[in-house]
Amino acid sequence: HQLAQSQSQSGNHVAAANSYQQLISRYPAYRRNPTVLLEAARVNARLGRWAQAENLLRQLGALPGWSQRAQQELARINVRRRAETNGPASAVESVDEVEEIADEPPVEPSSSY
Repeated sequence: HQLAQSQSQSGNHVAAANSYQQLISRYPAYRRNPTVLLEAARVNARLGRWAQAENLLRQLGALPGWSQRAQQELARINVRRRAETNGPASAVESVDEVEEIADEPPVEPSSSY
């Protein structure tokens, strides 16, 4: 997990995405798996791998207590995708939706993960 975080922080997002995927595949019961899924989705979004990011967030949302957090992140990623795909003006229509979600306090469930 620390390797993937370090790679992401140093800007090596491709290596980070690969490290996160290996961690998810090899250790599905890792106690910090929800955090790994969230971080992996963000890295994939930075790379423009929208489908992979959405898939990871769907996995996160399926975990008990993580649905709201996954939806918040998905909304943010969708704004970025629209801006990068169709230009900044196309993303403006989604900003109100994201701001509504952002106004809600983040939910960090207490779990055994």
